[in-house]
Amino acid sequence: CTWADDQACLRAQEVLGDFPGGLKDIATTRQDVRDALFEVFRDWIDIGDFDGFRIDTLKHVEQSFWEDFCPRIRAYAKSRGKDNFLMFGEAFDGSDDLLGSYTHGEGVDSVFYFSQYYWIFRNRLLGDGARTCEIERLHCQRLGCDADPCGEGGAIEARYSTVGKTDGVATTDGTGLNSQQLIVNFSENHDVGRFLYFMPDTWSETEKCTVLHLGLTYLLTSEGIPSLYYGVEQEFSGGNDPANRETFWNPAFYEQEVTGSDGWLSESKRYDSNDDGEPDTLWQPFDTGNPTFLMLKELIALRHAHVSLRRGSMIPRWSTRASGGTDHGIFAFERQHPDETALVILNLASGRASTTSISESTMPVSFAPGTTLVDALDSGSSWTVSAAGCTAPEGGGCMDVTIPPRSARILLTQ
Repeated sequence: CTWADDQACLRAQEVLGDFPGGLKDIATTRQDVRDALFEVFRDWIDIGDFDGFRIDTLKHVEQSFWEDFCPRIRAYAKSRGKDNFLMFGEAFDGSDDLLGSYTHGEGVDSVFYFSQYYWIFRNRLLGDGARTCEIERLHCQRLGCDADPCGEGGAIEARYSTVGKTDGVATTDGTGLNSQQLIVNFSENHDVGRFLYFMPDTWSETEKCTVLHLGLTYLLTSEGIPSLYYGVEQEFSGGNDPANRETFWNPAFYEQEVTGSDGWLSESKRYDSNDDGEPDTLWQPFDTGNPTFLMLKELIALRHAHVSLRRGSMIPRWSTRASGGTDHGIFAFERQHPDETALVILNLASGRASTTSISESTMPVSFAPGTTLVDALDSGSSWTVSAAGCTAPEGGGCMDVTIPPRSARILLTQ
């Protein structure tokens, strides 16, 4: 390694060097060290009756270690009657090339989807809705695509494994699940600031809450395993570690800064609990009545009720390459399962409703013409699939749906 190649030196330090903060590197290339670590974690399966491992600092150990460790852990777990032992790792990096590399072979089943965190939660959701094709491009890097959805290149190779692991996580019929399906999605965690923390200071509290809800809707409806960090349902907004590790039962973390005659003051947060427009309900520690708690409760119930939102493959249906059109801010995708299909449409634009159409073209969908779809978030809103207006997939039709600013629709058949 020479400092002329900064990336190579960085990776060498990450794998071979001491971990910042005083943790010493150990010789994980030695088989006796690998055997000892396997024995420790094997014993924890018995002691704690664990069903999986969340593995920290994945990228600070050579990949050949995981090829040795993970298969042995899976085989032992299976011998103990655990057929779906899940191992996913944290590689704190936004590169799909690096993240995806850990999912190939017989290593970990999945990783935290840091590239999605940076590109969507720290970027697109905090913007004005321009070029949602870049969201689709992110998914192309996970799933693979025949062409760049932004029209700026050719085919995009999938970075994440398409093959399940031996003795790995599987469906009820025994079909192995791959890392593309088991990717772990998150909007915040203990290592990064809260999603609310990164929202612009110029936004009102209402705007911030609206975008928080939009982000959580995406998190709970996109393909993969959603990971919810404690306190997101309480609208915690702490910055980077340790400010993002708020004390759950401390009333001080349920206060907000307001201006008064004597300058900035702290007062207890309140919210509107009966939709009368008045924030007159005091926010209690572990509050189960606030809007974000109730919204997450609704989304989780929808996932539980609809197999497509839990197990369906993800098929993008609409994204934008340019700004300012009638479809500005729209990103839409289907979740397809043999038993059911759901259509999720997001509008990331602020201050304007947008439609799933531009010029004379509307959105193609897999639903047959004449099918009525109802918004699971607003049962009074429904649409009928048309036979004309787009180049539809075989057996499918076309839809022109209007989405209010910074909101989502989850459309399902009646």
